Amino acid sequence: MRPYDHGGDVYSHPVELDFSSNINPMGMPDAALAALCACPTDFEAYPDPRCLQLTSAVAQAEGVPESWVLCTAGASDAFLRVCLALRPRTALVVSPGFSGYGHSLRQVDAEIRTHDLRECDGFALTDRVLADLTPDVDLAFLCTPNNPTGCTVEAGLLERIVARAAAQDTVAVVDECFLDFADQPSAVRLCAAYPQLIVVKAFTKSYAMAGLRVGWCVCSDGALLDRVYGCGAEWAVSSPAQAAALAALSEAGYLERTRAYVAAERAYLASGLAESGLRVVPSEANYLLFQVPVAFDLKAALLERGILIRSFADCRNLGPTWFRVAVRTHRENVRLLHEIQEVSCAWQRP
Repeated sequence: MRPYDHGGDVYSHPVELDFSSNINPMGMPDAALAALCACPTDFEAYPDPRCLQLTSAVAQAEGVPESWVLCTAGASDAFLRVCLALRPRTALVVSPGFSGYGHSLRQVDAEIRTHDLRECDGFALTDRVLADLTPDVDLAFLCTPNNPTGCTVEAGLLERIVARAAAQDTVAVVDECFLDFADQPSAVRLCAAYPQLIVVKAFTKSYAMAGLRVGWCVCSDGALLDRVYGCGAEWAVSSPAQAAALAALSEAGYLERTRAYVAAERAYLASGLAESGLRVVPSEANYLLFQVPVAFDLKAALLERGILIRSFADCRNLGPTWFRVAVRTHRENVRLLHEIQEVSCAWQRP
């Protein structure tokens, strides 16, 4: 079987609750679901290859010209397209971080350099990264909030990184797939000043639309964005995905309600994990990274109880004692904490 190193693998094992995939616990917006149900059953027509209506709606939501927006089949499609368009010789990623950047970079045989986040810094990105952003780096990937740590990049630092990249002709990709869960400004505000900046977002997490595969890039360099567009498959975003995404953007107050709900449940879940003797990394996203104090396969133990979580046993700068769980509904979070408490005798003294 081909390897799979992401969350959401509910197909290989019987799973009642999936805490491994960080999807909005409020579920898909009602408007998006209604749009899907209203889609015609006759799919003889190709989808709009340029996603014209969705592009217009995204541009309006972002406050940018339509020419700055490219719709893609999710964020992973965007990352791969960028790598194919640029074919960087050398690229910079951070660790712990999303493994998808490395996957895309390996398709073009790029040399991947890693900036190591430090546990003593709470896994936060600091000015130390500027020393690794050397002139020979062609492409740099950043994520805010970072996955899997949940730490956002401080706004001033992010601009210093983007400015350094611009000064040496490095393309900077900022992954904001989880930014809707945090109270932080988007890097889109920097795109006008820094044409080599590409901001990537998706409907996957924020709008609970992982199965539809739809996202977008924002970049003020039209020629660069055209190259990225040309490195993807035609008709990459299906007609149902475009319809659902367009409707999702129209649902008033959805993201505001999401942020409030996730913030309350994240605090509840973090407190419960800590009470079970686990070390929890503070997060601004819809997931929590934590460490078990002893060598114990918590993922396997919970899977026996029908719950899937994410293990980082093979992740640089983490290891087999580190795990991540999504923030889900209150009832589901209660169930997770109960099951963890049931197996906590492996690391807690009676």
